[in-house]
Amino acid sequence: MLNNDSWDLGTNEIIILFILLVIVVFFFWLFSKLLKRK
Repeated sequence: MLNNDSWDLGTNEIIILFILLVIVVFFFWLFSKLLKRK
């Protein structure tokens, strides 16, 4: 049970980091598009 709990916590952290990475990449892409528009 303890191993499963720690594994779930690890996966949740990885998912959160992945979501943050996607958001950062999306904002950089949006920012570059706005710069190109000018």
